[in-house]
Amino acid sequence: MKKMILALFAIGFLGLSAHAEFFAGAKLGFGEYKSDMQSMYDGISATNKEIDKSSKALFGLEAGYMWALTDVDQLGFKIGFEGRGEEEVEATNYGPYEHRDATVNYFGMPISVQYKRLLGNKWALLANAGFTYGWANVEDEFSGVMSRKETKTEGKLFPFLSVGAEYRFTKLFALGADLKYNFGGKIKVDGGYFDDVKLADVSGLEFALAARFYFGK
Repeated sequence: MKKMILALFAIGFLGLSAHAEFFAGAKLGFGEYKSDMQSMYDGISATNKEIDKSSKALFGLEAGYMWALTDVDQLGFKIGFEGRGEEEVEATNYGPYEHRDATVNYFGMPISVQYKRLLGNKWALLANAGFTYGWANVEDEFSGVMSRKETKTEGKLFPFLSVGAEYRFTKLFALGADLKYNFGGKIKVDGGYFDDVKLADVSGLEFALAARFYFGK
């Protein structure tokens, strides 16, 4: 993974002499997300319990290089960092414990090859193919006479495809919309306290709006 990132950046810097553009931006959106937190919530017998499922919301940062193949065709790469809203289950007066608090957080680092087709001076179509290294962290904390805390982090590499459109308001700023499909994005724990627990499953569709700033060319 580290060698792949370094190779992509090296190619990008070499492309500066060939009418290349560097871009960086941020995105907000929503997407498919599943975990076993609902099953955990349903299985808890407690005086009071709550579940917060904000994990379908996504946020992220992205950056990359694009260089011209023809007057209307561009090829480059994109690397990013993304996360989801935290999913949480809380319970009070749970057996011998005064309080139980379980949380799951998902993050990912997508890397892709990107193709862009210019449609005049403002509009462009985008297509990406790549991989995401996603990881999820779960914490299950019990407080009371028998206080304890269990934690686990698991990761997985999975492929994705995306298509999108972009409108260039100025030479510097553009707004894009992207539709992405993740393949096999289920992150699961094997062994230990959380054995056979699905921490996060981001397989399926995502939609996001992205604000991008361009430099160079």
